[in-house]
Amino acid sequence: MIGRMAPRPPWSRQGVVQYLRDPSPHLPLLLGSPHLHGGVAVVREEGVYRLRRLACDEAGLEAFREQQHATGKPFYPEHVDQFQRPTGAVLAEAASLDDFVTALEGIPWEPGW
Repeated sequence: MIGRMAPRPPWSRQGVVQYLRDPSPHLPLLLGSPHLHGGVAVVREEGVYRLRRLACDEAGLEAFREQQHATGKPFYPEHVDQFQRPTGAVLAEAASLDDFVTALEGIPWEPGW
């Protein structure tokens, strides 16, 4: 999974397109800050490219937080990133890469992505 370390610098739309056109891009590609719960991910599900909102696995995060506390280890905001899943709303999707690029060009691109 690319982009797993927090905080991540923003990607431009053109940077994402260039990355996806690489012969073998690693997906999911996480974009955006986990601290604001505003991130998104480029995924390929069931043969379809999708740009999805990240959703936090709150139960997993809370269990991890409790484990850290019980063992005397710190809990940092960056740990939230480990529990972000590309399961939120679909913002763009297409079956082919070219159509997906067109779909990406048709949506507002948030500066923090």
